[in-house]
Amino acid sequence: MVHQETPPPFLSRAAIGQASAFIFAVPHSGRYYPDDLKSRAALSEKALRQSEDAYVDLLFEHVPEQNAALLVATHARAYLDLNRAANELDPNLFTPRLADSDVDVTYRVQAGLGIIPQFVAENTPIYSELLPAREAAKRIGDIHQ
Repeated sequence: MVHQETPPPFLSRAAIGQASAFIFAVPHSGRYYPDDLKSRAALSEKALRQSEDAYVDLLFEHVPEQNAALLVATHARAYLDLNRAANELDPNLFTPRLADSDVDVTYRVQAGLGIIPQFVAENTPIYSELLPAREAAKRIGDIHQ
């Protein structure tokens, strides 16, 4: 098995020249799949990639040359979605169950697309078992915060 160096949570490229007020964010094209996701997932890495906005970061890589900043998520959306609030969690995805006071069950969470998603495309479950509650704190602390 090849060990891949853990990238920072996101890459930031400043505008070249006169900076504008625009920041382009690409939160769903991350291609880093941590080993702990791959070992817990019931899906292959290929199947997990269904949740990516594949290579959108490459479509926007020229943005800094056009005087705008660019933020690109590095980690897979299936692992942690940087485009969500830290408390957008489904309490039922974890064991022990997360306290209702610690989560915000938004419509995205109800659809299985919280900060730690339950599904990839076509409502395909990522996990066959509940995740340890400490996993939510670890992913949010390491990546989101």
